Amino acid sequence: MNERTTPKNRLFEASLVVLMLTPIGYLAYVWSSLPSSVPLHWNAAGEADRYGDRSELLIPLALVLLLPYAALLLAPRIDPRKKNLLASSKAFRGARLTMALFTCCIALVIVYSAEGHMVPPGDTVFPLCFLMLAGLGNFLPALRSNHFIGIRTPWTIDSEENWRRTHRFGARLYFWGGLAGALIVFLITDAQQRFTFFLPTFLVIALTPVLYSYLLHHRSQRTQQ
Repeated sequence: MNERTTPKNRLFEASLVVLMLTPIGYLAYVWSSLPSSVPLHWNAAGEADRYGDRSELLIPLALVLLLPYAALLLAPRIDPRKKNLLASSKAFRGARLTMALFTCCIALVIVYSAEGHMVPPGDTVFPLCFLMLAGLGNFLPALRSNHFIGIRTPWTIDSEENWRRTHRFGARLYFWGGLAGALIVFLITDAQQRFTFFLPTFLVIALTPVLYSYLLHHRSQRTQQ
């Protein structure tokens, strides 16, 4: 039996679809009570700075929910290293579930905000972004080299050793950095200070493994000379 068609896999896919449809169901439930003009963009303080017709909500929801799901659903079929994804299917499913939970929560925040509620990003979006990194950190070490998910750099894709070491390093950084970042950004009360903390901290945590990957490559090149 093909690994993708097992009952366990079908149940997993169904759970992801339920997560994806939950914000859509929420939107359908509140649709008639939504104002004709709803917020579509928010500043760092969580204040709406762009409005549009409620039908325009379908665009960001589709982008947030459908694109990541579709890309990762197709990955094992179109990735040149599909065997690696199938060999690390447990970690791949864990990473997909993490992404599905994240996108579901973000979509729920979008719909909730459209109802007229002020949702400071420091209370929701910023912690969720850090928690997404922490969640992915749980699965990075077991992910084998592929082109769709993980710390994909020219050097990790080119070298299995670089991929393995970078993902072990990145896993620890993502997990502990994500948890610490979520806690700190939630404890900061000033909206501007939250944004000032969030953006550089998130980028440092997310991108440091890229630099680490390059340094590993550079070191290996020097030892080969």
